[in-house]
Order: sequence, then C-alpha cells, then structure tokens
Amino acid sequence: MVTLGKGNGMAELSDLSMSDRLYHLMTGRHKRNRVTRASHDGSPGHSNATSQILEGDRINMEVTGPGATMALALMFLKTNNETVSEWFLAPETISLLETIKPHHLLLRTLTRSLILWDQIDPSKEWVDGHIPQVILTHLHNSETQQNSHQGETEVDEQTILQCHASIITGACLSIGLRFAGSQEKAAFDTLMHYVNFFLSLWKRPGSTMPTHPLEVIGRRLFFTCLSSCLIALCMVVAGSGNLKAMQICRYLHYSVEGEVNYGTQMATHMALGFLFLGKCRYTLGTSNKAIAALLVAIYPSFPSKTTDNRYHLQALRHMYVLAAEKRMLVPIDVVTQRPCYARMTFKYSHCDFDTDVIAPCMIPELHVMKSKN
Repeated sequence: MVTLGKGNGMAELSDLSMSDRLYHLMTGRHKRNRVTRASHDGSPGHSNATSQILEGDRINMEVTGPGATMALALMFLKTNNETVSEWFLAPETISLLETIKPHHLLLRTLTRSLILWDQIDPSKEWVDGHIPQVILTHLHNSETQQNSHQGETEVDEQTILQCHASIITGACLSIGLRFAGSQEKAAFDTLMHYVNFFLSLWKRPGSTMPTHPLEVIGRRLFFTCLSSCLIALCMVVAGSGNLKAMQICRYLHYSVEGEVNYGTQMATHMALGFLFLGKCRYTLGTSNKAIAALLVAIYPSFPSKTTDNRYHLQALRHMYVLAAEKRMLVPIDVVTQRPCYARMTFKYSHCDFDTDVIAPCMIPELHVMKSKN
C-alpha cells in the first residue's frame, strides 16, 4: 500500500529492489543466500534459513506466489508498464502451463490487466485475447473430435479446461474492477456472457460423469470462477438493483445442493450486497485506494466453511466499504420541494460521448465528467 500505483518511482525505496524481490518470490526460483550483517562485536552474521525444517534450495511459490503477485498488482496499478506486464503473460506451451497452478494463472491474468489499466476493453474479444493460442487450438480440436466421434487426443484435458477457466475469470475480474459502479452496458453484457457460460457448464447433463467439464475442472476451482465472475458482474452495476443480476444471485442462493459450499454462498451474498449497496444509494469508485480495497475484499479464494481462514482472512471481505461512494442524484422540484424525475445529459472529459439519463440515477465519478466553464 505504501507504493500503491507508484511502481519503481519511489526514490526512497529504490535500493530495496522490491519489484525484483517480488518477482523472485512469484516465480519460485532458487533462494538467494541472504545473510544478515555482522554484529558490532565482530561475530559473523546468521542465515535466515530455519534450523527446524529441511528446506529445499528453491522458494515454495505455492506459499509466496499469490501474495507476491497481488503485491505487484498494487505496486504497478494503472501504471501501464508494458515491461512489467510481460512478467504475467500466460505460457504458450502445454508443458509450461502444467507448471503453474490454475489459481496462480488467474491472479497473473488479473494483475497484468490491472497494470495495463487503460487497455482494458469490455468485450469478449479482449477477454479471449488473454488465452494462449495453444489452448484455443486444443479446445477447437476437442469440439471437432466430439462432433465427428473421433478418439481422444494425448493432451491433458484437465490442464486445458482449468487454464481456460482461470484466465477467463482473471480477465472478467479486471473488467469488473475497471468499470466498477459505472453501469457500463458493454461491460455488463460481456460479464453476463461468461457468467452464463459457467452456468451452462454446471447444468450440462451428466454432471456426475468423470468426463463432465465440472468434474474435469474440479468443483472448487469451478465455483471459484463462477463466483468471481458473478461478483465482477455485480460490481459493474453496483447500487443499481439490476434485475438480471439479481435473478442469477437468487438462483445460486437457492442452490443448496452438496456441491455448493459455504464459500459459494458467501460470494453470492457478497455480489447481492454490491447490487443493492447502501439501499441503492451507493456505488463503487475506481480510485487507487478503492481498487486496492476491492481487490482485498473480492480476492478469488473463497472459504470452504465458516472457520476457514487459511488462504484469506474472512474479515478482509468487509474492505469493500472503503470503495463505496454515495453518488445518487435526486432532483428536487423547486415548487413542491419533493423528489421528481428530470432528464439529464452527462458529458465526459475523456471523450465526446454524452449520456442521456433520467434522474434519480447514479452519476459517474466526478473526475471523468466535464465541468462547465
């Protein structure tokens, strides 16, 4: 948070090489032999390695990877640093994809998009652009073989489907953060498409068969992806009470089957809370601090039970309140002094596009609106 959105631009911390250290922790390379300084009495320094557990010569990226990735996301937030963003590109070969956990791939896709903030585009083409060509090729070949009843390929289908779902989810979360509280129709339609995509996989016949996509992807990862996309959808229309989004939340709320655990229900209710934020008087902002708070609150790792705080402290889910903004505009009749309807036009400073609305409504963020001279 100290370097939020500043990248490597803080001269006071330049000697720490923070970005290099975090990248080292994210990729899990060989440990650096760091030894503390010698004491004043001339005795030699000591190593940071533990004397109780036999550690290997490589960093355990299963432990350090997610935290380092999120730290880099906050550090280079909205900097549009092309060089750093290349650190988070998805591998282009199956063998390299198998070396990265799907959850880490999700976080890397999200981080890369947050760094290249101005390049986030609310379209299906932009989301699919994050998927390596090798995955798209194998998915196309699988559909062709299924239609022609040919034999299976030698490629691990689980790797393909897990990476595909994770990359899509990371891109959808970035769209949700980029257009949080904006009521952007293109972003809403894109996210709705992918929410329906995951729902269609869930309700595909034969869900108990080993070859069903739900079983191949894994139920925990699948519901993490579904819940994250739903949260992203509701962040875009936060405070609007959108009926279509509410119907999906209600559908998941009443899905009390054994496969829907506590984490999925919690994510569904969190999405529902975004949808009716502050009795539909509040919405979400996109300032650096707001994005950081939302990123902590919606971190895509949901608990399996009420006491599960292993990967993410559940109390941090309440951090979204730091991103809430009261932007409800209610016209008042000058005669009756009562709320009324009024037609309004919003003009934006970054483009020539105008929006005609009927108030009461949510207004855009003030820094994107054109002031009248």
